[in-house]
Amino acid sequence: MLLKPKFGERCNGCGWCCEQEQCLISVEMFGKEPGACRALQYADGRTYCGLVRMASPDLQPSLAFLLGLGMGCDADDPEPPSI
Repeated sequence: MLLKPKFGERCNGCGWCCEQEQCLISVEMFGKEPGACRALQYADGRTYCGLVRMASPDLQPSLAFLLGLGMGCDADDPEPPSI
């Protein structure tokens, strides 16, 4: 399992964002659900968006761009544990 990069750093495919909250496309497809996105896929030690993988090859780049995949971590950093 990959560690979440800091906010704004390059995406490493850890999947933390999709484990915490569904994107708007996922909500539209599946409805709002608690927990990790239903489309989140795990392979080769990283995560992938199943919505992008299931899309036709000509739509995959546009969908990935709309979701911001690989562009940089846009998930808030978790609060450090208090001691």
